[in-house]
Amino acid sequence: MQFLIAQRLFDLNNNPLDKIAGIGFTTTRNGHLYTEQDFYAHYYTIGISGSLLLIYSQLAILLFCIIKVIINLKNKLTFENLVYIMSLLLIFIIALVSAHVLDELIVTIFIGFLLGQLLHNATISSTKED
Repeated sequence: MQFLIAQRLFDLNNNPLDKIAGIGFTTTRNGHLYTEQDFYAHYYTIGISGSLLLIYSQLAILLFCIIKVIINLKNKLTFENLVYIMSLLLIFIIALVSAHVLDELIVTIFIGFLLGQLLHNATISSTKED
């Protein structure tokens, strides 16, 4: 139902930039438009450009790290990397099926720390001295 209301809001505005830049966070909250999935909520509030910068860039980095780990399974598939991958996947799956997960600043900071550490672990050469 909320998706239909958001689509109606897009139609009423009749602004071609709404899909690119979004209709804004305050517009959706003042209109009591609470979409209960984060990916849709971000599409309506910050548009395609904001979603690409905020969410899909994180997913691209995660996918890049997963591919780097799969390519070099023997050295890169450690318990630490596996925990980072699984926790990030869990965060994004929860955000897909529920709401208000990626809106909070602390969650975004936490995702940034996990992605940074995973990117560091997946791209450095493994020259461990025993």
